[in-house]
Amino acid sequence: MEVYYSASLWEGPRGKTGTKQVLNWSFNHLGRKRIIPCAYRFSKGIVFDIITLIEKEELEAFAKKCEGINEKELSQNQRRQLEQEHPYKEVSLAEIWINGKRVERGYSSTGSIQMPFLHDSDELKPIKSAYKRNLKHTSCFACQRFCVPYPKEAKARMRIRRQERGDVINTLKLVTYEEQIFYPIGQRFQLSDLDKTKEIKFKHPTTEIEHTLYFQIEESVELPEQAMLGEKFYVTSATYEIVPALNEKERLEFDSTISYKRKATHTYEPESASSIGIIGGASGPTSIFLAEKGEELPKGPHGVTLHTCFSKISTDKGESAQFILQGIHITNHPKESYEYKRKSL
Repeated sequence: MEVYYSASLWEGPRGKTGTKQVLNWSFNHLGRKRIIPCAYRFSKGIVFDIITLIEKEELEAFAKKCEGINEKELSQNQRRQLEQEHPYKEVSLAEIWINGKRVERGYSSTGSIQMPFLHDSDELKPIKSAYKRNLKHTSCFACQRFCVPYPKEAKARMRIRRQERGDVINTLKLVTYEEQIFYPIGQRFQLSDLDKTKEIKFKHPTTEIEHTLYFQIEESVELPEQAMLGEKFYVTSATYEIVPALNEKERLEFDSTISYKRKATHTYEPESASSIGIIGGASGPTSIFLAEKGEELPKGPHGVTLHTCFSKISTDKGESAQFILQGIHITNHPKESYEYKRKSL
């Protein structure tokens, strides 16, 4: 298989092909076997594929469950629940280390799943042919291709070697992100200048402990018109406490989005449907409170850490601010570290 310096599984010939280095590295992640058969070395960096073996029966059962579902009619939470139930979970990498040095930035990936019982596609045919030894006992698998630049290297001798055929990979370390599960809560409430505080309760989906949230309205602000394409939008912030406090690896998510029809600005421009929202609408220790090193974040009247959240974006500054507690993210699998070492070492 000819591999080029790109994360794309579909892109055609582009530049020089890589120098193949056999790894035959396998590890288990999130309950599934992952295989990196080999890596391809270039002067700029490396390319490698992570193959995940998946049982055909699992994919068939999931496909049957999804029969008749119109994806466009699903809510955000419904779509997220289905994604969580999918038998395949990709390897989500937080860090990549090559030969003991961390790659700071610039790596990318793409992925695809081979499910011949759903559609006959030649998309991953080169992958199946190249790694037939690893895939001889399965017809269903997933492939993620990573394109990773080398870490910065000051030594001139090493830079020259890279220009020739790339560094030999003596060690390759992959560090994953934590795996989180989202549980919907779906509570709505309003805050205004006349009703500045609110108390709501919810039951934790796994511990069944009842938590009380104490909200207090902060301020309503107009979003910059330049970012909103000339439209006027407003959002309200609030602070809150959670009693008892959540685990440090758990966080709440609030919905701040708005869907609206953008008006035409001239005769020939049709109205268009749009959706906007606040990035970072999930809770955490509020970013507007700054503490020096060693100092604690501010606490509220109930003696626990203050958090911040945003209302749904509105086109009317005068109306009450609507808040939606979408759900809670709970870490169900810690971050993992996997390391390959060349046998001759």
